[in-house]
Amino acid sequence: MIYLDYAATTPPSKKVIEVITHSLEAFPGNPSSVHPEGFKARKELNRIKDEIADLINAPKSSLLFTSSGTEANNLIIQGRYFKTPHQRFITTKTEHHSVLKTFEHLEQLGADVVYLPVDLEGYVSSKDLEDALKVPTALVSILYANNETGVVQNIPELTRITHQAGALFHTDMVQVWLHKPVRLHTLNVDFATLSAHKFMGPKGIGLAFVKDPSSLQPHTYGGRQEHQLRAGTENLAYMAGFLTALKETDVLREQWKSNTDALSPYLLSRLKAEKIAFDLNGPELIKARFKAILNVSFHGINAQELRFFLNQNDVYLSLGSACDSQSELPSHVLSAMFKDEKRLKSAVRISLGPMTTKDDIDAFVELMKEFLKK
Repeated sequence: MIYLDYAATTPPSKKVIEVITHSLEAFPGNPSSVHPEGFKARKELNRIKDEIADLINAPKSSLLFTSSGTEANNLIIQGRYFKTPHQRFITTKTEHHSVLKTFEHLEQLGADVVYLPVDLEGYVSSKDLEDALKVPTALVSILYANNETGVVQNIPELTRITHQAGALFHTDMVQVWLHKPVRLHTLNVDFATLSAHKFMGPKGIGLAFVKDPSSLQPHTYGGRQEHQLRAGTENLAYMAGFLTALKETDVLREQWKSNTDALSPYLLSRLKAEKIAFDLNGPELIKARFKAILNVSFHGINAQELRFFLNQNDVYLSLGSACDSQSELPSHVLSAMFKDEKRLKSAVRISLGPMTTKDDIDAFVELMKEFLKK
């Protein structure tokens, strides 16, 4: 098997699986229970949050666990809307669907939402954001690193502009931790989103950073868990898995990045050497982006047919976001960047990760040659 879909999900490490299994056995109590097993579980939960807070340089009181990055985005965006419904909300046309669909739902409830355009490479204009902020705004939500193209936005600058206008700033940074360490105190955002399965952790556990919990209305009602913003018994075992993956990635990231940063240009050079015509969707590798996420349109092919052929040969990649994989419509991210229908319909996402090898790239290129001959 050749796996080229790390932007969709990463496999949990062996250490993460071991830690989750141990936690399930060692901490059977409910962290909210007032007896020794509950106290033991609560102590473990606090330890996990303390260590995560140190790793990402954020106050422990600002960390809220959720079931996913999608839920974390909803918690922040909907929570901000129901707290401040009569101000503007600003996002971009190239956000993950968990952000876009949430804002579309809020529009149906009467929210004023502005969707900023992007340029041909996928970058947001600071000027466009400044213009949109001329109306009192409750929240700006802009993706840190695009999950389809690897484009990295200038979050510090966009945050500065947002704060200067008196608004709060949220960034979905689900794709970031695998490729880059982020210390939230330095980043100065008001809200951020992470998801463990994007950096060798378990599926089913996300994290919302909320600088000031009082700035949101509760996401779920019930108990007093997660600063009363997200009720429900805490998933302690997956929290432990989240922390373990976070720590492992922080240690091994440079080694992994060195590998993918070398393999990305190697892949593009191999395609050129074999005279396989393609367009790189998004900026060149030297610009602000993650090199491990490549979006490529192969001339004269249908991406759906290519994916089917590759799947038959145990090579796995995506046409776009895995969350929208059942749609036959062109990628909304690419459609916001350009309008060339042929280019849109021939685009695939190739995302590299810790276990990708040069042999994987060579095998992929050979299969591309075989597909094009047919």
